[in-house]
Amino acid sequence: MKKILFIEDDPIILKVFQSRLAEEHLDIIVAIDSDEGLRKAKTEHPDLIVLDIFMGEKSGLDTFAALRAEEKSGARIPVIILSTDDREETRKKAEELGIEDYFVKGLVSLREIVARIQEILA
Repeated sequence: MKKILFIEDDPIILKVFQSRLAEEHLDIIVAIDSDEGLRKAKTEHPDLIVLDIFMGEKSGLDTFAALRAEEKSGARIPVIILSTDDREETRKKAEELGIEDYFVKGLVSLREIVARIQEILA
C-alpha cells in the first residue's frame, strides 16, 4: 500500500482527504505542522507528500527545502503543494524547489487532486 504524508493543520481538510484517499487504498500519515512532518518523512518513508504552505512558525516552502536537503528522508519524495496562497511568486519559488504540482484550495476539486496523486504514484 502506498503511503502519503499529509502535512496540513486544518482538521477538516485532513478528514476529507483521509476518507477519500482511503477509498483509493492509500495509507495516509498525518502531520499537523512542519516539524512533525519532517520527523514523519524520516521515519515513515512516504511515497508522496502533500504539503500546506501556511502552518505555524515554519512555512511549507521552508519545510520542502528541508526535505530536499535531507537525502535519506525527502530528496526523492514527490511533493504536492495544497495551499490558499495563489501568489505567482510563491508558485515560482515552489517550482524552483522542484515541486511536483501546486494546487490552490478552493480553486481545485478533490477529484483533480486525487487524480494527480494517482498519476504521480503510478
